[in-house]
Amino acid sequence: MGNSGKLETEMNRRAPSAENMEESHHLRSFSSASFSSPRFPRDRFGDPSVVRNILWLFGAISHPMSVRMKPHLKLAEALTPDGTRLSLHSHDGNFCIRLNGQELMHSSAAASEQQLGELAVQGFAGRPARILIGGLGLGFTLKAVLAKSGPDAVVEVAELIPAVVDWNRTFMNSLNGALLADPRVKILVEDVGRGLTRAKTAPYDAIILDIDNGPTAMVQANNAGHYRAQGIQRFFAALKPGGRAAIWSAKPDHAFETRLKTAGFTVKSVPAKLYATAKKDTYTIYLADKPALLAPVVVPVLAPVALPVEAPAEPLPPATA
Repeated sequence: MGNSGKLETEMNRRAPSAENMEESHHLRSFSSASFSSPRFPRDRFGDPSVVRNILWLFGAISHPMSVRMKPHLKLAEALTPDGTRLSLHSHDGNFCIRLNGQELMHSSAAASEQQLGELAVQGFAGRPARILIGGLGLGFTLKAVLAKSGPDAVVEVAELIPAVVDWNRTFMNSLNGALLADPRVKILVEDVGRGLTRAKTAPYDAIILDIDNGPTAMVQANNAGHYRAQGIQRFFAALKPGGRAAIWSAKPDHAFETRLKTAGFTVKSVPAKLYATAKKDTYTIYLADKPALLAPVVVPVLAPVALPVEAPAEPLPPATA
């Protein structure tokens, strides 16, 4: 999805489902497996489906509102430049974006996106920094960057899909969309690479890349170039001395880390959680710092010292015979 989301290629790891969340408060339906346990033996209660229906009926009588399942709503749909179907959905106050029906991001599992933004501008708090964010998504990275940046900061957001910008301003205005009206924010409907090109004359203090699942799982095939040696050199050149690049990744990638170091970055990998209260880390954030210029060494210039001039020697008298 260009600069807007991340496609999970292995297990849909970013979706808040029972498989990838340690505790899911979104699950409200009974499971048949619950009634085949020792607490509900078949020989005592018979078919577990009967028990389930009895319990459901009891719950409906006691709490009639609790059994009304809130619907999953498709709010909008658009096509990516390569023709892939992108859709926005809502459920129980949460939002998610899907690519061909597969979840890319969910508003209830955005801790890593916020951490990405916080770490990217960690050293620029209060300064009039120039920041480039590759990928708007649901706006959580932008939210974190603005919270940590000073009033004179300039935050450019490169988002390839126009619909994602529109959805943030309309359907998700109460989530993070209102932040797009912040005077520090400039929305650019373009590939993040164009911002890197402009940086030749106006480099950035921080560049944030959150457009894929990381260096090896592309949402758009054209994004692969950002993670290769030549693309990394573009990031290096687009940063001011002492600047920082922050890259989101679904998993550790040692080859990518090596390429960052080869380009001249000082690299640190930071584990990130799926959601704030998770007990284990799921993702990786790479922090790549460009070395700062060393302060020029000032060599004091000493004033010239006048050396005494010796008087010419007296001529010797002529020798006598």
